[in-house]
Amino acid sequence: MAFELDIEHAQTTAPITLDPNWLAVTLCRRGVRAARAAHLVTSHTDVSATPLSGAWQEIERLKEEVEKSANEVAALNTALSDGVRTRDALALELTASRADLMKSETKLLQSKAAEENARHLALHDAVTGLPNSVLFSDRLNHALIQAERHAWRVVIMFIDLDRFKTVNDSYGHDVGDRVLYAVGQRLQASVRAGDTLSRRSGDEFLYLMLEAKDEASIENLARKIGDAVAEPFQVGALSLTVTASIGVAIYPKHARSAEALLKKADAAMYSAKRANRGDLLFGQVRKPEARGQEFIGSKSP
Repeated sequence: MAFELDIEHAQTTAPITLDPNWLAVTLCRRGVRAARAAHLVTSHTDVSATPLSGAWQEIERLKEEVEKSANEVAALNTALSDGVRTRDALALELTASRADLMKSETKLLQSKAAEENARHLALHDAVTGLPNSVLFSDRLNHALIQAERHAWRVVIMFIDLDRFKTVNDSYGHDVGDRVLYAVGQRLQASVRAGDTLSRRSGDEFLYLMLEAKDEASIENLARKIGDAVAEPFQVGALSLTVTASIGVAIYPKHARSAEALLKKADAAMYSAKRANRGDLLFGQVRKPEARGQEFIGSKSP
């Protein structure tokens, strides 16, 4: 190399001034490390005995600074690499956490849906989807509290399907359940919004009517319900017809407690059924022959 030859064959003892910046740049450009340069120089020249000693000291200083800078750069690169690895690890953890959060949210929604479904099943009839007797009793008790406070009339209609057992015995419970569902739909379409229609059990339904105006409007609604039930049901190829006997009890005329109202509506319904299936009877009935004195209403057409 030219630098090596210049040093090796230099004959002059006159001071030679080298620009340390130029020397460092030249060494770096030519790919000669400071250590290599020092080795070449010290192997051919006694640095302490030459006028170039100041330059070589500068080279040593530059070498130390370069090595120091190189070490700092290496340390910085290591720190950056560690930072990148830490960032990537955190990103993976964040992704996993988001996935876990989504799973938790999905499970929570499923749990809430299951809870709502369980609550619905606990308070509604499985065949018709109508409120069951538990929910009906709760709404009846609440209605009576409001009725006492606001001087309302509250009406209970006890609706029983006539000869429904024949449908089950003749065509099976699957057909019977389809008829019950259809009855529930017709009843729901016949009653007022805000009132409560319930399947009590078997072929029995209950209707809770709030703020009834008078007995004439009550009877008209009961007749509407009876007429809706009496329309033929089409179940597959079958055309089936059932009728309903309805007993009615009014708060506060016939009773003031929920239990007493239910008993009187039940008694009126059974009296209507015994007298003539499809009857509509009002009030408490103790004996079938006492109809003229203890209830209001007439036979459904």
